[in-house]
Amino acid sequence: MGRAIGDGVGGWQGEPTPKRRRGNMKTYQFTVEEPLVGFPVHASPWSHTAKRYVAFKGKVRLLADVAGVPEEIPENHRAVVSLAVAWKKKARIDLSNIQKAVEDSLFLRDRGIGEIHATRIQHTGIERVSIMVGFEAEGETNVQGARSINP
Repeated sequence: MGRAIGDGVGGWQGEPTPKRRRGNMKTYQFTVEEPLVGFPVHASPWSHTAKRYVAFKGKVRLLADVAGVPEEIPENHRAVVSLAVAWKKKARIDLSNIQKAVEDSLFLRDRGIGEIHATRIQHTGIERVSIMVGFEAEGETNVQGARSINP
C-alpha cells in the first residue's frame, strides 16, 4: 500500500484524494470529521441515538460518493477497507462500533467486504476517521492467500 493511512498524506488532511492503486487494486480515500458515531448496540428505533447514527451514516456515504466509491461492491470483487480513527483524547467509542458504522455506511450490502483493517490513535487533538476503500477481483490471489493461512 505504500504509505499508511493517517501519515499526513491526502485524505488525512480532510480532502478527498486521487484514486490510487494498491498492486492491482484501485483505491479511494476520504476523511470523516467529528463527531464520530458508533453502531448503537442498545438503541430503540428512532431514539436520539438512532437518529444520530443514521445521520452519521449519511455523512459517510456522502463523502464516499464525493471520493467516487460505488454504492455496490462490483460483481466478482471483494472490498478491502482500511480505517484510522483518531481521538482528541481517550477513545470514547469502541473501535469495533466505529468499524461497523463505516461498514453499514459504505455499501448497500456490506457482506462483500472481504478484508478490513482498523487502527485507533488516541490523544491526537483531533477526532476523525480516515477511510481507504479498494476493490480486488475474487479469484486466484484469494486462493493463494487462503493457502498461506491453511497450508
